[in-house]
Amino acid sequence: MATPHVVPLKAALGARIEGIKHGDAAKPEVAALLNKALGEHLLVVVPGERMTPAEMRDFAAARYRKCRS
Repeated sequence: MATPHVVPLKAALGARIEGIKHGDAAKPEVAALLNKALGEHLLVVVPGERMTPAEMRDFAAARYRKCRS
């Protein structure tokens, strides 16, 4: 995995998270990065291939599970 980093968008809110893959959301350090970015920017974009609804659900669930534990 490349070192993930947050790139603020030029809009009023939002940031792009670079250097992660959709499956990385289950990793504690990535979940922490996503939560911090959400708190600071209110919206995050993870570039890459489009996710199916099931993949999006799994991505969100993995991030939520790790942040709540």
